[in-house]
Amino acid sequence: EQLYFSIVAGTFWTHEVHKLTSSDGVYYQFSGSVYLTGEGRTRTLEPGDGIFVRAGTRFSIQAADMARPPTYLQFLLSPTPGADVPGEAEGRAVELYRSPGPVPGLTRERNLLSLTRVPVPPQTPPDPLHRRSGAALHYVLSGMGAEFGEGSAAARGPGSVSYQPAGFTYQWSNPGSQPLVYLVFNVNP
Repeated sequence: EQLYFSIVAGTFWTHEVHKLTSSDGVYYQFSGSVYLTGEGRTRTLEPGDGIFVRAGTRFSIQAADMARPPTYLQFLLSPTPGADVPGEAEGRAVELYRSPGPVPGLTRERNLLSLTRVPVPPQTPPDPLHRRSGAALHYVLSGMGAEFGEGSAAARGPGSVSYQPAGFTYQWSNPGSQPLVYLVFNVNP
């Protein structure tokens, strides 16, 4: 079974939504507070909190306060790209990114997924050049960074997404005067 990387961003329009995910991934609370109930447990998620959600999991999300509807990101490893974008009745969601093809070398049962928040202080030079062992998506939360990889350079600002396949050689820096903060959704076989 081939697996794709994707990121879905959304906002809830109703106080409570019910979901069934077809993909393994991480639900990340971007803004607002919610109560996530699934697998017999309820967890409070504040902005910046994330939780692993296994494919086939039924869960509900209840907004703590609808005065400002909560927003979220879902980082997914999916056999069916686009399958986890909810309908308009629950809110607004959009697929921000989908890998150009299946991520090589992955099988559904044997992957290590992680989501890491990486802060980079202002005026930080490039980290040492290193090679991606699995595949990863970088999502910039705040600040401006520079990504160097495979002979090219790109500026990365809030909301930008960068895909790095297995074997990709790269480095990041923060040449700016503000802190850079990004999320890395990483997978290794």
